[in-house]
Amino acid sequence: MQNQENNLQIQIHSKINNPFITYDLKWVPSSTRFLSIGGTGENQGIITVYSLERNQRISIQKKIEGEYNFKCGTFGASDKIDRNISVGDFQGDLKIFDLEYSEEPLFKSSHLSMINSIDGILYNNSPFIAASLQNGNIVCLDPRQQKTIMEFHDNLNIDAWCVKINDQNNPVILTGYENGDFLAVDIRKPTKSNNLKFNLNHPICSIDVKNKNHILNIACSCTENSMIFFDLDLQKDFEEKTKNPLNYQKLDFNKYFNEKNDEKNSEKKNVKNFEEKNSEIDSENSVTLWSTSFSPFNPNLLGISNGIGDFFLMEHRNSKVDLVSSLKVPGKAINCFDWSFDKAGLFAFSCFDENLYVGICGPEDFLLNF
Repeated sequence: MQNQENNLQIQIHSKINNPFITYDLKWVPSSTRFLSIGGTGENQGIITVYSLERNQRISIQKKIEGEYNFKCGTFGASDKIDRNISVGDFQGDLKIFDLEYSEEPLFKSSHLSMINSIDGILYNNSPFIAASLQNGNIVCLDPRQQKTIMEFHDNLNIDAWCVKINDQNNPVILTGYENGDFLAVDIRKPTKSNNLKFNLNHPICSIDVKNKNHILNIACSCTENSMIFFDLDLQKDFEEKTKNPLNYQKLDFNKYFNEKNDEKNSEKKNVKNFEEKNSEIDSENSVTLWSTSFSPFNPNLLGISNGIGDFFLMEHRNSKVDLVSSLKVPGKAINCFDWSFDKAGLFAFSCFDENLYVGICGPEDFLLNF
């Protein structure tokens, strides 16, 4: 019997012209709205609230302006009732906005370098935010304390491109750097001697993680065609320092995505399974894999977007990686995307063709009746 994932397809549901630059995109929890986080060519920050309406229509609900372009955002440090968005900008300011009632920030914290990436959780009933900076610093804040509570300087002056916090049960900060370094910090023991650091040999653009008890299945999208998967054992690896370049295994598959996508329709592809605890997948040519994220409804499914307009739906199960389906926006990079946490299969993405898209993935009958 085939896995249910083998019958999934992807299609574009709707799109809207976006007059601004989008650097990040987030679904608003418990809603049909999503945010474009970015700005203008004159470096003015713009957060635009879009709403998915009936009949495949997308409408603009609200705009919030900032002094400088916004680079990244997260709802992770807010509950589903407040739904406050935390954003970082090009100036190094971290701000929190109430989307419903105010265009002025509820909180502001200034730093010395552009904030590339941001993530948050509710930890011990308090909001906890981690931000990765262009100068290599990782700063952690509790907005209720109005101050930085932790700061890490493991890679000074090496651009920290992305950051991800695992979850409140196993709160580990995962950071990817321009030089390929991967840093893991357990915030319960945040000393440099307890940090875990190694190099993936490719600049890391995006990180996501799924949990299996104390085992973290980590996915890193990188430049130079590379998608890297590996496991992190929270009970062993931090103590034994077992992850390092000397024993780090990789599999190199040139021209992995060697079939051309249909430009109008989603297309299934038959791709060989790869069984390795630590594996690397390369697409053809030197293409950047900008963003990756596991589906919140099915952690075996993983979305990946790249610099030539491809969105790939992968299956990651029992250390095997399969390409399930894909769609293509011809010739333009898909620089960011986000899954809806409220509707299975729904996602939104930003493309450099000056449009924002809403896509859906599911069985054919589901797509026909969506």
